[in-house]
Amino acid sequence: MATGLSERALKYYKDLAKKNPDRDKDAMARGIEYFHREGNKTEYLPTADELEYTGRRRMELSPQGEGQPQETEKESGDFVTGLKRGIDQTQGMLYGGTALAGRAMEGLGMEDIGESLQDWGLEGYRRNMDEAGENPARYSFKDVYTGKAGFGGTIDWMQGTLGELAPTMAEAALGSVIGTLAAPGAGTAAGAFGARTVLKKSIDKLVK
Repeated sequence: MATGLSERALKYYKDLAKKNPDRDKDAMARGIEYFHREGNKTEYLPTADELEYTGRRRMELSPQGEGQPQETEKESGDFVTGLKRGIDQTQGMLYGGTALAGRAMEGLGMEDIGESLQDWGLEGYRRNMDEAGENPARYSFKDVYTGKAGFGGTIDWMQGTLGELAPTMAEAALGSVIGTLAAPGAGTAAGAFGARTVLKKSIDKLVK
């Protein structure tokens, strides 16, 4: 346990350890060290969830005895994974939109170019969705809502979701136009994301 703790902090952590005998003791100790590191003047005493989660993060970044933890990609791993997943999904939707355009051209009598666009678009859509699947989210909203993810898992889910949504912002802006056409008067952010859902369902029908 970190040295130089106040009597209040020592009593708090001893009581916390008694109430949480099944916790990862090493992670808890690292969490205490981090929260009471030199230069941190906070009087806040973290919960068992916060201690264990923070301690495990510090242990992943820098095993005991190897100096101060360094900020690496692992620290933002869930965000980066979500970002990669979001980029692949967005690219896939663009390919899928091209496939739909090709389908429409076929209906207008431009069979050759329409078929070529549709095949090219579907190939790109499948490829990008497969690549998106290589960076899966560790937790779902259901895991967070039901409490299955726990405190640490909720933080991981939030980071991954923020990363996943980042590349879709531009797509949503474009989608607002489609949203207005699909549902007049609803060309807002809600309409944009609604249009994205409609678009994906249309693409999935082509894929099947």
